[in-house]
Amino acid sequence: MGNLEVKIIKKKWTILILLVILVIVVSAVQLLSNSDSNDKLTIAIPQNAVVYTDEESVAMLKDEGQYAMTDLVRQEVYLVDGELNVDFWFDENAEQNQIDSARSFVITRFVLRSGQGAFLGAGPYIYIIKNKEITWETVSCRIYTGDEQVSYEAYNDKGQLINP
Repeated sequence: MGNLEVKIIKKKWTILILLVILVIVVSAVQLLSNSDSNDKLTIAIPQNAVVYTDEESVAMLKDEGQYAMTDLVRQEVYLVDGELNVDFWFDENAEQNQIDSARSFVITRFVLRSGQGAFLGAGPYIYIIKNKEITWETVSCRIYTGDEQVSYEAYNDKGQLINP
């Protein structure tokens, strides 16, 4: 093997090693950025909260034939010190009609305490409405698209908007 062939092989190996390092770095950056965006979807639910979130209700909210919140990424319902918190996270592609649907759902289901669908025993979080032992004085609704909060509304027990 000549000197030239050895140099060519060394260059090929150097290029291959650099490409592998580049792929590893890009993968690590992508993993970290996905981790950061998932952290932004996480809220600190207080330890004394009673969490009512359930996957069946979330699936109903996402169903095109029911509430059509197809871009819903995550949803939480929890009660803390007389305040029922209902939070929605949509991906950044969510259209205004999905955000409006989330807001309307919260007003109808939790602010007005509508048991629509209760006679069938169906509907997201209907068990909260049917259980008279679960009570709250205020309802707070937070809606996020991507990592940005786009809506916050709080209502008192008379159904009046109480946040400025």
